[in-house]
Amino acid sequence: MFAATVILALANWPVPAADGRTQFPTTGVLRIPVVLVDFADMRFPWDYQSRVNMALNGYPGDFPGADEFTAAQYFKTCSGGRLDVRFEVAHITLPKVSSYFDKGGNRLLGEFLELAAAKDPALDFARFDADQDGMLDTVIFIYAGESRTNTDYWFADWSHHVDYTTLMERVDCGPISLHGKLLDRCALIPQQFTDGSPVGIVGPVCHEVCHVLGVPDMATLSPTIPSRTPGVWSVMDTGCLNAGGHCPPLMSAYERWYCRWLEPEDISLSDEPQRLVLPSAGTERNRVLRLEFPIEKDTISENPQREYLLLESRTQQGWDRELPGEGLLVWHVLYNQSSWEYNVVNTYGNSRVSPAYSDVGNCDALWPSERGISWYLPEMSDELLPRLKYREPFHPVLTDVRYDALRREATAILSTACERPEIPVRLNEALITGHRQVTVSWQPCEADTVFVSIWAEQNSGKPRYVDGCCNEVHTAAGDTLRVLKVPEDLWEAEHYVSVTPVRRLPAEGDTLRFIPKELNYASSIEDIALPADAIPQYYTITGLPLRERPTEPGLYLRRTGRRTEKIFIH
Repeated sequence: MFAATVILALANWPVPAADGRTQFPTTGVLRIPVVLVDFADMRFPWDYQSRVNMALNGYPGDFPGADEFTAAQYFKTCSGGRLDVRFEVAHITLPKVSSYFDKGGNRLLGEFLELAAAKDPALDFARFDADQDGMLDTVIFIYAGESRTNTDYWFADWSHHVDYTTLMERVDCGPISLHGKLLDRCALIPQQFTDGSPVGIVGPVCHEVCHVLGVPDMATLSPTIPSRTPGVWSVMDTGCLNAGGHCPPLMSAYERWYCRWLEPEDISLSDEPQRLVLPSAGTERNRVLRLEFPIEKDTISENPQREYLLLESRTQQGWDRELPGEGLLVWHVLYNQSSWEYNVVNTYGNSRVSPAYSDVGNCDALWPSERGISWYLPEMSDELLPRLKYREPFHPVLTDVRYDALRREATAILSTACERPEIPVRLNEALITGHRQVTVSWQPCEADTVFVSIWAEQNSGKPRYVDGCCNEVHTAAGDTLRVLKVPEDLWEAEHYVSVTPVRRLPAEGDTLRFIPKELNYASSIEDIALPADAIPQYYTITGLPLRERPTEPGLYLRRTGRRTEKIFIH
């Protein structure tokens, strides 16, 4: 499912095979019909059909780059050349205005298909049934104008993937047959988003072809019940709209495995540290590792379950050039057949295929994280721990995670334990230093960096980080102070501040609990403890701390160690 093009959960989604992978043929030639739909009052530009054909199939000719970043090339790259997708593009004009189809428009899909077949006799629908089940694999309609979501029928929303077989059971419409093949599933894609900006065709079409191959949605289909999803990291989520739909990311390690194009190497936990080397996806040396959880034997034979981690490396090149970063990705997969069969993988609060976060508070999926987290310790988060019952203790530890952009590979050390450094650190008393302003400080320590987080407890049990302070990186030598602007609704709430010193790995830190309203006021800036070698701290002339050196003209206070002086900025 993707923004502005909503795909609905399907009741008869293809059932995975016994090994949890697709049963649809994923090698050889796959032909996909694409029908451009004009309305009487809304039409594509005169050259739109040729532009769509080039975006999907490539430019005519045999020169270098002729088919680069086309939908056809996308599947050649993801499949390692095993799948050759060929798009056949037709163009029809409906005699009715676009608003005519706003209510119950899906009943008129037969009209679309019949017009397409009549206008282009070469469009032989009998050829669009790769698995030979008597059903059309799909028909992709791209319609002129903006995404249309203001309809009465839930199943008549214009921007979605239609399960026509299920639709017939809900509205008054009969089966549609063309050239001996029944319509089962089809997709409708708008020419433009609701704001009028153009939809890049490659990403949405690749998304829909993945559905043909049996890959379920990785986005949530229940937006009111949040689930963690891959987002921009998956073509089956919002990733199909990366760069406005022009550059979807490579299919994830899980999605390529599901399509039988990838076989991960199985690894196991050991007391002896193992060095992992993972060349990135999209390279000839690409390597994916799988770490299976030792769960209890599944007692529900009708709904087989598996749980494991998939480790892969991603780099910002080629199809992945629009990703937010590069490094190690760890996919947490919790499979049960029914969730796949009903296309609700990451729905109703469940997250069954999603990246494990290196930095949970900042929703960072990469190792090393943007803030430098290059380790995983079970005592600090449950990201890599089983959600099902397991037979034996399972405590993976990742350390020394690195990414080499030149070699395009990630490395890490996997083990079951590690020796954490001992670095004493102590928080000072928090003080009120201004209107709705609190200053927290800590004693200097012998670490490389210090991670600082400040949060308030919520009724949901989830932390609400204050002033964006979540795993904030401070230098250990002199940056030992944080000025906090507290929202009015949190002034009487229970707060926590934690400092964690890091020297390659995190040490035991210190945590302080406080309620802002109950804190003491700083009588002067001398109350705020600073080490002798601290970087200068700046204050207004009345003693209010500033987060950085002032640039506006005026009189200020500057404090270094125990020395305070007035300075004039002009």
